[in-house]
Amino acid sequence: MPWVYQPQQLRDTLEAAGFDVDTSAAALEGGGSLSARQQRGERATVVSLDAGGRFLATLTAVVDTSPPETVDIERVQLRIVPELTRTTTVSGQLAVPDQLKPLLDALPSLADSHTGRTKSDKTPSAPTTPDGLASSPIAPVHAPRTRTGRPWWRSWR
Repeated sequence: MPWVYQPQQLRDTLEAAGFDVDTSAAALEGGGSLSARQQRGERATVVSLDAGGRFLATLTAVVDTSPPETVDIERVQLRIVPELTRTTTVSGQLAVPDQLKPLLDALPSLADSHTGRTKSDKTPSAPTTPDGLASSPIAPVHAPRTRTGRPWWRSWR
């Protein structure tokens, strides 16, 4: 059975998997799309599926949380919680609508294997110069500039 866009069937499948579904764009002229969101603790999954069968899932997980801070601005007390998140995007083309359920069932394992904390999450150390001082790609290196090319005060002839 080839791909046939059936927004009601797709919505039912997404809701059965625990997603909150937005069908406001499901019947747009020239196609349509569904989007759905699922929150499980510190993990969120957003799924989009269009009339052509294109599938996009964004898996986001909090991998580190710093202690919260409270600030007061104009007598409004705000709580700030710095979080480090990792986002993974999964995309593909469905050939038949029945592929959606197994795909949704596989997303939690994809989230576990691709949004967890890895060694690459550590802040990279700043590269050092030959004299052992740390340098930054943002901060200029404190070394005399070597002029190259035509001086700025000479006209181009």
